[in-house]
Amino acid sequence: MKSTDWNLTPSFSHRYGAVAAGIGYLGWSGNVLHPAYGARVLYNTVITDSELKPDPMIEKNPCDGCRICTKVCQSKFISVKDRDQVVIGGRKFVHNKKGHNLRCIFVCAGLSGQNEYPDWSTWSPGRIVLPPSDEQLEEFWIEFISKKAWQRNYYSKVFSDLLYHSEFGFIRKKKESLVMTCGNCQLVCWKTKKQRQENYDILINSGEVATCGH
Repeated sequence: MKSTDWNLTPSFSHRYGAVAAGIGYLGWSGNVLHPAYGARVLYNTVITDSELKPDPMIEKNPCDGCRICTKVCQSKFISVKDRDQVVIGGRKFVHNKKGHNLRCIFVCAGLSGQNEYPDWSTWSPGRIVLPPSDEQLEEFWIEFISKKAWQRNYYSKVFSDLLYHSEFGFIRKKKESLVMTCGNCQLVCWKTKKQRQENYDILINSGEVATCGH
């Protein structure tokens, strides 16, 4: 755990590939927004040396900067104001400056379903409270693993799935056996701002997932 490169840089980015292929545009969340479906699209890639005529990249950004994606993130992984940029195909794309990747891992993997906002939760009953500063997160992760991961409870089950049965880990298993508990930044982001606001209202009024025995 101490030697993990938490940048988690992939050998190829499906998102950047989708932008380069003219399928979508990087929104403020860092997700790829499709003009008709918003961020509710997952991408895969076929890499070939065949000579194919490329489609043009999308000119108009579907993201209007509403920032609702930042309001549905329990881990505060997505910044409201701080920005970053990437150059794809000679063009500059601006998106939020994300927090430490462990923020997303704690929430999306299910270790914490309620951190920043107390009135609603993700699908996870986990209640790990994350430190406010990213500088503390790696030590917090190591301490959490040393205390929680071996107790044969909800948290140890989630950690086992994350470590051994995901792309983060070592062993492949059927996709339906690994269940993520968040993805709100994608799920809330539909085509129009009215749709996004309706999705947000549904989420924050849906209550919280709870369980006993952990």
